[in-house]
Amino acid sequence: SWGVSTRLIGALVMAHSDDTGLVLPPKLAPIQVVLTPIWRSAPQREELLAYAGGVAAELKAAGLRVHIATATT
Repeated sequence: SWGVSTRLIGALVMAHSDDTGLVLPPKLAPIQVVLTPIWRSAPQREELLAYAGGVAAELKAAGLRVHIATATT
């Protein structure tokens, strides 16, 4: 049986983690690159998000799975 169980998931986490957390191989990772813009004002927020969008587009064109993290508060 090739059923996925909690034991298999545990082995995956044990094999692909370090002191800072889980590090999945690129083929398994749902997101390969996370961009985290940090801003201090609303105008700066818009500027940084536009820039991050351009960087994300370039990375996606290169075949990477990209996510732009933004604060919700």
